[in-house]
Amino acid sequence: ADDPAGDHDGATVLQTGLARALKSAPAEGRDESFVLASVCVQQHPNPPGSTQCRLCSSHVPPQNPRLVARPVLAILRPPSGSVVEVDRNVLIGRAPSANRVGRDQLPKLMTVPSPSHDISRTHVQVHPDEWDIIVTDLHSTNGTTLIHPGGDDRERLTPGEPVIVPIGTVLDLGDGVTVVIDAP
Repeated sequence: ADDPAGDHDGATVLQTGLARALKSAPAEGRDESFVLASVCVQQHPNPPGSTQCRLCSSHVPPQNPRLVARPVLAILRPPSGSVVEVDRNVLIGRAPSANRVGRDQLPKLMTVPSPSHDISRTHVQVHPDEWDIIVTDLHSTNGTTLIHPGGDDRERLTPGEPVIVPIGTVLDLGDGVTVVIDAP
């Protein structure tokens, strides 16, 4: 009678157990193509516990989170060229190379202009982690500056240190090149 699982047979994996197992899995062993989500009435995935949809603003009813394919968390808008969706690692630079990150799924590559060669070949990484967007300067020669939403607060990234950023952040790569992290 003191068993919190009631008449649980011990063999069935409850969704809360799945969530706990997924959160405790080491980053290297975790399948990053799936994420736990709560869905809105329009079936858009949202972070677990959300009450309003991040895409359509409709109601997200109370529910147990479920595994879904990783959604696009943001788009990257360079000064010229097409946007890149952030649904896996994105490497940005004047000639980015995929061999900089050893992951199972190949990263997307975003090439930006650098007339003075101030931007490193593989300068910065943007990637999703659960429901967060993470930016890491890849030990670029001239560094990366974050311009926080609103434009008043600037932060120079420490090379190799990942930083969680919100939608609306601008990456200043130097050489007059900025990349906006925008809503999908």
